[in-house]
Amino acid sequence: MAIHKLSAILGTIIMGIGAFITCLATTESFITLGNGLLVLSIIMMGFGYSKWQP
Repeated sequence: MAIHKLSAILGTIIMGIGAFITCLATTESFITLGNGLLVLSIIMMGFGYSKWQP
């Protein structure tokens, strides 16, 4: 259960960072990096919240 909780919390933090990077990016490489972080966070949060529900 602890791994699911950690995955959900880290996914939420990574989503915030990815959204911030994507919104403020001026080059295509940073936009791609931010989008990649957003996709990664969705996968992590899906795994975490599938078993652990606050």
